[in-house]
Amino acid sequence: MSHHRRRVVFAPNASTSGATPAPSYSLLALPPALVSLLSDPATASSIEIRGHKTDAAVLVTDSQTYALRGVQNSNSLMVASSGAQGAMGDGTGGKDIMLHATLHETLEVVQGVARTDKVEALLKGSEYVGEDAEEGRSTAKFQTFETLTTFLPASNLAIRTALTSHRVVPLNDYLRPLPPSYLLKILPPLLTSLNPTLLPAEPESVPPPKKKLKAGKDKAVAPPAPVEKVAGVVDAEVEEMLDTLDSVDCGNEVGKGLLRWFGKQKEGKKDGVWEVNVEELVKEVGIVLLASGGYGKQPLDKYLNQWRTLCGSFAPLCGLPLIASSHLTHVGPPPQITYFPISRLSPDPATRFNELFGVKARWEEADMIRFIDDLVGGEKKKRDGLVLKFVRKVKEADGRTTWAARNLWA
Repeated sequence: MSHHRRRVVFAPNASTSGATPAPSYSLLALPPALVSLLSDPATASSIEIRGHKTDAAVLVTDSQTYALRGVQNSNSLMVASSGAQGAMGDGTGGKDIMLHATLHETLEVVQGVARTDKVEALLKGSEYVGEDAEEGRSTAKFQTFETLTTFLPASNLAIRTALTSHRVVPLNDYLRPLPPSYLLKILPPLLTSLNPTLLPAEPESVPPPKKKLKAGKDKAVAPPAPVEKVAGVVDAEVEEMLDTLDSVDCGNEVGKGLLRWFGKQKEGKKDGVWEVNVEELVKEVGIVLLASGGYGKQPLDKYLNQWRTLCGSFAPLCGLPLIASSHLTHVGPPPQITYFPISRLSPDPATRFNELFGVKARWEEADMIRFIDDLVGGEKKKRDGLVLKFVRKVKEADGRTTWAARNLWA
């Protein structure tokens, strides 16, 4: 039996050979879902590693963000390749084994948190405030979607969601935030241009008619007339809405982007008919009105009256539950309200709870839930897990149970 021995040779070091810098290597363990994406030529290019040099790198697909976690290998592994024909001096030489690197850890891919908290800072200075202000304006520091992805460790879906949350529209391929003061100028005219009579009426539940005895006969008592309540969506002509926006200094391209936040094209209808979600539009008017007052406390009654006035015929929809994740209320007298948008809170659970307990040491359960439900997609089981980890329940002297930070020294 013949035996072949092979010589092990270390690859030349770039620092000593003066050659082009040698590549570095890492082992990456992928879950089955990512292996499947990489195996399909149609989706393989959607996987990339993102993150600014000041951030921890993440691996992303179009819709998911994964963290990279280093795990020590129990045995070091070597990256090797076949080299040139060797010469062992005994006539049994085979091809050399070329060693390129020794690897002591493997990068694991785990579900991560999309970090989009820098969106507001990155887009600062590129606000759109009307067509009149656009003339002669420099776009040198404006961001496009592509340039934004180089700064944010997040998937495309997470970035688009953040752009919508921060009320950003595309204009000539640049990303342009619409500030609250400008939205407060253009949204009320758009809302009041809609026809409230086109909304479906929702009659309140009426108890079955009662009978009462009169002159020996049963006589049905007529039920009260149903009370109509504003709700749902309303159909509107796109061109008419764009004309309304144009009259308050909002160009067509920005107007079309804005309309997508509050509705969609009506199915089975021509392109010019739009289903407007009136409740979302009323909600936005309430949020930008509150935001225009800054982050300090504002008189609650005055705020509610202003909101209802701006919404005109749709005033019955105005109510604090509609803007639940954008405000905090304070017991008076007089009662007050503070602008507190969830979009300014961290998407990282530990940081989010620290931020919330930094604002208030004690929270009512219902109040805190509205500021953490987005972390778990509204799933109660996952939310309970976060509460167990970060919250301790305190029995107050008046019998109420409040939530406090589990570790006050964290």
